[in-house]
Amino acid sequence: MNMEKKGKAPITQDSVASERPTGKYALFSHSPHGALIIMALSIFVYEAVVMLLFSFLPTFNKWLEAVLNAGLLLALLSPTLYYFLFRPLSRHIAERKLMEGALREAHQELEERVEARTHELGERVKELNCLYGISNLVEKEDMTVDEILQKTAELIPKAWKYPDIPCGRLTVGNQECKSESCIDTDWKQTSDITVSGQTMGKVEVCYLEEKPESDEGPFLKEERNLIRAIAERLGNILEAAKAKESLLWESDMNEALSELYVPLISSSSTIEDITNIILDRSKKLTKSEHGYVSSIDPQTGDQIGHTLSEMMGDLCKVSEDKKTISFPRGENGVYPGLWGHSLNIKEPFYTSSPETHSSSKGLPDGHIPLRRFLSVPVMLGEELVGQIALANKEEDYTDQDVEAIRRLAEFYALAIQRIRAEEALKQAQHTLERRVNVRTKELVQANEQLSLEIEERKQTEEKLLQAKSTLQSVFDGISDPLIMMDNNLSVKMLNDAARRFYRVGDYKEIVNKICYEALKGRSEPCEGCEVPRAISSGKRKMFERKGFMDPERLENVVVYPIKDKAGKAVEAILHIRDITEQKLFEKQLIQSEKLASLGTLVSSIAHEINNPNSFISFNTPILKEYLEELIPIVDLYAEGRPDLEFFHMPYPEFRKDLYRLLDNIEHGSRRISSVLSDLREFSRGKDFREEKWVDLKSLIEKALAMCEVKIKKTVKSFVKEIPSDLPKVYTDPQALEQILINLLLNAAQASDKDNSKVELSVADGNSWLEKTIIKVSDNGCGMDTDTRKHIFDPFFTSKDRSHGTGLGLYVTQNLVAGLRGRIEVESKAGEGSLFKVILPDKERRKKKRD
Repeated sequence: MNMEKKGKAPITQDSVASERPTGKYALFSHSPHGALIIMALSIFVYEAVVMLLFSFLPTFNKWLEAVLNAGLLLALLSPTLYYFLFRPLSRHIAERKLMEGALREAHQELEERVEARTHELGERVKELNCLYGISNLVEKEDMTVDEILQKTAELIPKAWKYPDIPCGRLTVGNQECKSESCIDTDWKQTSDITVSGQTMGKVEVCYLEEKPESDEGPFLKEERNLIRAIAERLGNILEAAKAKESLLWESDMNEALSELYVPLISSSSTIEDITNIILDRSKKLTKSEHGYVSSIDPQTGDQIGHTLSEMMGDLCKVSEDKKTISFPRGENGVYPGLWGHSLNIKEPFYTSSPETHSSSKGLPDGHIPLRRFLSVPVMLGEELVGQIALANKEEDYTDQDVEAIRRLAEFYALAIQRIRAEEALKQAQHTLERRVNVRTKELVQANEQLSLEIEERKQTEEKLLQAKSTLQSVFDGISDPLIMMDNNLSVKMLNDAARRFYRVGDYKEIVNKICYEALKGRSEPCEGCEVPRAISSGKRKMFERKGFMDPERLENVVVYPIKDKAGKAVEAILHIRDITEQKLFEKQLIQSEKLASLGTLVSSIAHEINNPNSFISFNTPILKEYLEELIPIVDLYAEGRPDLEFFHMPYPEFRKDLYRLLDNIEHGSRRISSVLSDLREFSRGKDFREEKWVDLKSLIEKALAMCEVKIKKTVKSFVKEIPSDLPKVYTDPQALEQILINLLLNAAQASDKDNSKVELSVADGNSWLEKTIIKVSDNGCGMDTDTRKHIFDPFFTSKDRSHGTGLGLYVTQNLVAGLRGRIEVESKAGEGSLFKVILPDKERRKKKRD
């Protein structure tokens, strides 16, 4: 915020010089020449006066001469004294007064600027808190986009200049999220939310009452930047959610298409089998309640509904004489009603109000009510060959639903083409045999007809090859690896994704080769391979395995058997999908649920422990007062008894130890209260830390007092290397004390030798990044490489469950990270471990330390 400069201009030598006299007296006031002129005039006047006195007073010549000489000397020196002594001194005094006044004004102006800048920084902190709060919402995996938008609307008012009167409102599509008591006013700021260059909504901030004019109405220019930043972040959030939804949809789509591949190419699959599978996939992809899949009779143009028998069951109340699975085309070639609209225009369409659609002719009595309707025509080139229709989705249909059904329609069209070709081939063969038998005598005519039939057969075979080529293109369009092999494990076909997965150049080089030879370069089958057993079973089978090309990955394999007309599995399609990230996500989700359960348990335990601890913390000061009353009596008793002992300790040592024990009890009680408070915050998902300057040596001694008894019970030798001149550190004392206790107890529990030893050392580092270095080492059981990888995982422990929960090192690592430090581990199995905690100097720029 810019401040206008107030007060007088600063005092300089030039400004002081400007105060000097000007005009006709300047020569006499400012230069040595003026002094000489004054001196000459003074001497001239003086000589004239002397001559007159000598002429009129001759009797007093000697006395008068002495007086006059003194006067002459004074006259000669007076201009010099004035110019070189009194004038510079008076000018210096004037300059100093001017400088002091300017200094006071500058000091006042500096205070005003500091106050303004402090207020400005406070406003920026509110803005940063708002943006940071939005980031925290995004990091919570269990929050939906709608919840994030609502929470963001509630965060917005706190970041504005007058936080008590603004309200925030977010509009995304038809959804509106707003803060409490939000209304539209004339004092408003807005910013568009864009995703991929398209406006998806807007952010609005309204003042509920009028405020003074600023940069933009009552709003600051920084608030304009903040609302743009909020809109940008919300755009990123919506874009990420949209991308995630698109990936999930694409995965479901690929899975559906891969499951359709087997029945589409199997010669044993009937039109009813195929339509039932397509209807089932269509309903699942669009979450529709009802639907049907039909084909068009190429001879009559009538529509045949192959899947209507299920819908015509108990749900349909249309009378039996009116139920049909054939829907004829009108005399004018137009299909009637809502169901025929997409067939007439040969384009997909959907509607959320079927009864008001322009093509609707109403529904028969007892028909299933239609709330929403979607229809996609099935096209084979320019020819209409069928229809996929769906109804009664819970939400409105979308263009994405149309795209999903359109892809299924492409597969369905290929299936119809294959079935027609096979039927035409069978019909041609049947016709050929019949004609040869009937017209044996007319050999020439039969031969001509035979040539025609052969030509038709060639055309049919060409169509079959074309269909197979088209099917291969669709096969290659699936993003997951697919490979077809026979029951001898010979490779028959694979898509582009499989060629990339198996790193195959020309796939023709591996066709008809055994899979483990062609893809792995092995002479024997892979150990534990389940593919042969899955093919021979003749049933769809799914299993997981280590990565075929990368054993560090995890793959999900689905085997779809292909049967011949006799029902025997002769081939199979393998669908391979990398599930490494999915398994890792599931593992992380389980850990998160464990931590959530632990938070609930911790909250309950904290409440139960707090009650007895309250008695300790309340009664300890009273006990201390009692002791202070009793100690003087014991002191009197001990005055004449120097050998007095209590519990095998001299009385002075016993007296000192008594107070030390009470201090430890008080510290332990406060420690319990602090830990309970941290546990409550942990159960609420919060983390509040109080950092301050701490005497590191005193803090270490308190931590040792808490766990030294445990160490001495289990460790033969405990060595401490703590310098006496350790500097103060700026940190969270509770967190650092907990880190020390956890590491020392961990070292004590790892000590399993007769000559067990634990060492604690503290050193002051050479740089601010390594300001404080704490080492805890032991010569205990140590750890192997695999154990070291998991020691900071929650609930992981190498000890007996009765000796730990697996949270000690996990909590320690989080505490060290909270102090912006790092923890390093060195360990060898059977030799011991070294834990090194390295903390930075977070207040390194401060020169003054309390």
